[in-house]
Amino acid sequence: MIRSTCPLEARSPAASTLMLAASLVLGAVVLCPGTVAATPPAADAPLDSLHTPAEAPAQGNLNISRRLLPDVSSTLLPREAPPGRPPRLDDPDTGQRLFLTARHTVEMEPAAPVSDEIQRARRAMPGDSRIPIWQVMQALRNRDPAAVVWHLPGAVRTALDDPMAAPRLLVQSHQGLVLFVAVFWTLLVAAGLLATWRYLAHDITALLLRDRSHRLRRWTPLLLIAGVLLLRPGWYGALALLSIPLLLQARAGLRNLLLGTWLLALMLVFPNWTLLREAMPALDPDSNTNLLVRAGHLDASTSLIRELRTQLSEAEEPGRKDRLRIALAHQEARRGRYTASSRLFDEVLARRPDDLSALVGRANNSYFLSRFDEALAGYHRARSLAPDRGEIPYNQAQVFFKKLFVPEAGQALEDARLLGFDPPTAVEGHRGASEFSPVVYLGVSREDLRAETRAEIDRYPPLAWLASWNYFLSAPPLPLFVLLAGLLVIALVLTYWGRMQDDIRTCDTCGTEICRGCCEVRDEGWLCHDCAETIGRSRSEMVLATLLKNRSRAIGLATTARLAWFARLVPGSAYLALGQTWRASGRLLLLAMAVFMVTCGWAFDPSATWTSPGLILASETVHPLWWPLPGAAWPGVADWPVVAGWIVLGFAYMLGLVDAARLRQRLPEQFVQDHSGPIAGQGRA
Repeated sequence: MIRSTCPLEARSPAASTLMLAASLVLGAVVLCPGTVAATPPAADAPLDSLHTPAEAPAQGNLNISRRLLPDVSSTLLPREAPPGRPPRLDDPDTGQRLFLTARHTVEMEPAAPVSDEIQRARRAMPGDSRIPIWQVMQALRNRDPAAVVWHLPGAVRTALDDPMAAPRLLVQSHQGLVLFVAVFWTLLVAAGLLATWRYLAHDITALLLRDRSHRLRRWTPLLLIAGVLLLRPGWYGALALLSIPLLLQARAGLRNLLLGTWLLALMLVFPNWTLLREAMPALDPDSNTNLLVRAGHLDASTSLIRELRTQLSEAEEPGRKDRLRIALAHQEARRGRYTASSRLFDEVLARRPDDLSALVGRANNSYFLSRFDEALAGYHRARSLAPDRGEIPYNQAQVFFKKLFVPEAGQALEDARLLGFDPPTAVEGHRGASEFSPVVYLGVSREDLRAETRAEIDRYPPLAWLASWNYFLSAPPLPLFVLLAGLLVIALVLTYWGRMQDDIRTCDTCGTEICRGCCEVRDEGWLCHDCAETIGRSRSEMVLATLLKNRSRAIGLATTARLAWFARLVPGSAYLALGQTWRASGRLLLLAMAVFMVTCGWAFDPSATWTSPGLILASETVHPLWWPLPGAAWPGVADWPVVAGWIVLGFAYMLGLVDAARLRQRLPEQFVQDHSGPIAGQGRA
């Protein structure tokens, strides 16, 4: 019989179990030496036999960051289906609807609460300057200075960023300045007529009636005014015609003020200002410039794409073709055709490799096609070309989030915020690895838009933005600039090369208006008929001095009363008659500002897109000939421009009353001391 040699078989079951347990304990000791080492020794062990285990490194100090790994030139991620339409940060259609609804609600009920709709519209259209400008205007209407201060910085910032806001504001500013200069020129002519009325009456009487004594006919200047109005030369034309006799009568201050105002009006109606002509396409909704803007910012539209393709097939200039390709590429991307959009961007980049809009657009298409490394390369190139554009690092952050590069994505978002681009969705963070976050298409650049406006300015006639005021300001078919320039040349020839200035004299004793034909010369002095007769009849020097003094005082008091009446009628005209041009100019400017605000200021709305006071139909005006301003824009007498204008007007006339009282107190003393009168010593002011 053969016996087994295995030791386990020779032992009892209890011994075998004990042996198995000992083997497990030994294996645990071998596999986990740290645990055994950390076990404290017996209490009677010597102190030098204690061993402290090495501390494990803290988790935060572990060098396991991906940044320490070698650079990776490409990443393989599962490709997802691109979105049918790219997600957007904005929503122009919804924003436009909310904005128009809020404006209509406020027009129907001014006290209606529309702040929620306006805030939603502003979030939907963050780059539209009309909304913050409208908020500023609404705060002015509500007489809320705090709201004006709050909304004004945002309005200025968005207006500077909006490529179509500056042309609209420039045109409206020019239109307002044209009307303001017309108002000031009208008041200046009125004040000048009051100051020189007696001289005009004397000269027109001598010219028309052939009266040897040239007796004053105060009604004769009315013939001049009526004759000018019957010619119907327009507002500017009438002012120019009435300024010619004033230039002939005026001296120094008044003449310079008239010439300066005339030259300013001539500059305003100059037809070839480049900036104004380039601004005209921004006011035309059917212009090619507006087509490019709408294609770059609005959602995909079949009609827009059809129009862009038609113009692209007809375009001949390479630069215009590139602009149309960029706009068409944006529209193709908006409707989900990313490959076709990228091909158009590639055609542009083949000619213009540094085109920022094409670079960012193509990188966005690569992102939606899950070509993330290609998209990052495009964004990197774009950031090197435009380091101040916050949209580019924001787009980069969305790609980093998609690649799960969270630190890089956070840094890119922070860079975008520092550059001023911080949309609401950027704060919310990443949508998730399985979704595409919105990225920003830059649209057509400012340089391309300006090139497009220069290409189509020849489609518009000169001063097209004043088309509704042609008969109001001028006398077509004669251009306004030609009318003002021609009359100015005539006025300068008559003033500086004519001999009419030699006949302008006043009596050396009383200041009465005289000329060579009606004066008498005694002792090298020019005397009027009455003073000469008084001197001829007098036999005593003392009696003669008393008579001349009394006559001078009587005429001086009459002149004082007349000047005080001038100051109350047109503030500033009295100082104009006295030759104090600076005082007269300040009061006339204040009065012109008040009249402009009451009569014209309400017609200008900076938040309007297409409505412009100089570009409306005749049926939309208050009167197509006498007052061609938009009748629908009249806000009522309680609106802020009208109320502010009335306040300034009241202040101007209060100043006129103060001037009248001051003239009554001071001028009689001057007349008593100066027998020659106030105007004889200074010439005609």
